[in-house]
Amino acid sequence: MCGLIGIAEFSRSIEIPKAEIALQSIAHRGPDYQSRWTNGKNIYLGHNRLSIIDLSQTANQPLHSKHSKAVIVFNGEIYNYKKLKNELNYDRYFTNSDTEVILEGYLERGIDFFKKLRGIYSFAILDYRYTINKIILVRDPSGIKPLYYIKEKNSLKFASEIKALKILSKNLEIKSTSLRQFLNLSYIPEPKTVYKNINALEPGCYIEWCSNGESYKKKFFDFSFQSSNNSSFYNNIEKVEAKLLNAIKRNLVADVNLTFALSGGIDSSLVYNYANKFIDNIKAKTIIYSDEKRYNEIENSSIYASKFSGNHQFINLKEKIDLELINKIFLHFDQPFADSSAIPTYLLCREVSNDSKIIIGGDGGDELFNGYPSQTWLLYYYKYLGFKSLWKIIGYGHRIFPAKLARKLDRLKNLAYTSNDIFDLIYQKNSWLPIGTKINDIDVFIDSDNIHHQKQYKSLFSNEIPIKIADKIVFDHFRKNLLSDFLRKTDMMSMLNGVEYRIPMLDEDLCNLALSIPFKEKSNLITGKLHLRSLHKRYYPSRTSTSSKMGFRIPLDIMLSKEDKLIISNDLLDRNSIIYSFINRSYVEFLVDQLKSHDYPRIISREGIYQKILILYNLHTWHENQ
Repeated sequence: MCGLIGIAEFSRSIEIPKAEIALQSIAHRGPDYQSRWTNGKNIYLGHNRLSIIDLSQTANQPLHSKHSKAVIVFNGEIYNYKKLKNELNYDRYFTNSDTEVILEGYLERGIDFFKKLRGIYSFAILDYRYTINKIILVRDPSGIKPLYYIKEKNSLKFASEIKALKILSKNLEIKSTSLRQFLNLSYIPEPKTVYKNINALEPGCYIEWCSNGESYKKKFFDFSFQSSNNSSFYNNIEKVEAKLLNAIKRNLVADVNLTFALSGGIDSSLVYNYANKFIDNIKAKTIIYSDEKRYNEIENSSIYASKFSGNHQFINLKEKIDLELINKIFLHFDQPFADSSAIPTYLLCREVSNDSKIIIGGDGGDELFNGYPSQTWLLYYYKYLGFKSLWKIIGYGHRIFPAKLARKLDRLKNLAYTSNDIFDLIYQKNSWLPIGTKINDIDVFIDSDNIHHQKQYKSLFSNEIPIKIADKIVFDHFRKNLLSDFLRKTDMMSMLNGVEYRIPMLDEDLCNLALSIPFKEKSNLITGKLHLRSLHKRYYPSRTSTSSKMGFRIPLDIMLSKEDKLIISNDLLDRNSIIYSFINRSYVEFLVDQLKSHDYPRIISREGIYQKILILYNLHTWHENQ
């Protein structure tokens, strides 16, 4: 796992000192070795290496082909590289790395070779065999490894993180639409970024950029989000287990130590169980919080770990989580980002870095196998969305029902304000500040035009959108929440600590199978992930297989000090803050009052208060640091 940058200028010379600063800005992604290659004029390739496969110096990058004019910079791992190596006609390898296999496979078989890759990756190949030089940018089908770029008529700049491109570019313009979407979602959905001329390369796509000014972008790998599997439920369970076993076996390929993230949930414990079939004495770590049972997963994770003789460690977050740590974590994302689970993810990866270079998690199972309750109830809610008056009447039940139920009913009422489009409904459901949110009968947003932002959200990855409503729900979770929130979180937090984060559940072959299984076979109104739960019961006590999803949460309401809350309050109430370009001040004042108090208002939960405050605070802090 590494960090790469690249610059190609065909109308002027490259500013090498600036390129060096950009390369150094992402040195945390590859602390083992830094190198660069330039033709001395208009092309620069830089690489920071985290050595995982073939630790020798001969595998350092940028890596050149011995017999052809081509060079590669690569971020990630190719798990099936040995198999692919044997399939190629080339037999004069000078490394034992997966990097060389990618390069020689491309030179022998072209773009089609990328379809065979199984792993996590983004890379760039400079092909200068011909009169017209070409640069090919490639990203893995699930989008686990990021690649950002700025493409202009006579230049191409790309990097593993936005911070490097900010150094290489001038006059970057902020997109207000992206900021508005952040305020709704707590992240900015790809392939857009907060900057108008910086984009993320879409998963499973490549860009071919030529020195004569021609360029194009195409897909080389397609997932079908249209369910079409005709097997029975029980046959599919066996298929899922076979694919999952193969995926985990692939993910164990490494020349360095591995550690597993073991939570109390279904997915990580299944991955942990199958991994123990292939290797002994597995290291595993679990995050816990002192005296906070509602956030801890001690009981279930202890049961999972006790089944095997590996080295399992509880990481108790006794240290104070303060604004200094929070600012360090969220400013690292280069653009507004406010998923609070980034905090424990960072702390987990920091602990893993003490004795391992790789952490393996259970991410992706929820998106593929309907692990979120909302995936299923949204489908049924959509069928009856036309009865808007009914939902609004039900919503008014918040006046008589207990607070927790009242908030859910109020949420249903707000969802009824949406259109009859499933993506509008999903956007509204995912929004922390949805349509209908008011304070003193005044809209929370100064600009109440939600349609424009929802339309742009709906248009993302439009070439992949399936036909059936149920499949659209799966598509949205996989291509939006997972890609732009959870995968960015794990990549940024692991690489900040010089650790590679692997995700077996997102193996290409397992994804293809999961996406082909009919929606209603994977979940019902009560339970999700039916296939994974059935497998889980084979290896663990049934009561652990029926537990509800807990999530990777952190008790900010308890861990933040009074002093930190005061600083946050003062920042949020700063009349010059960018917040007030979007949000009605009355609502910010309401949230600040709730931050300072210990009340439990009926209309909003304590967790809801802290998440909204985190969103506003991170927007303010990010903008102040521009």
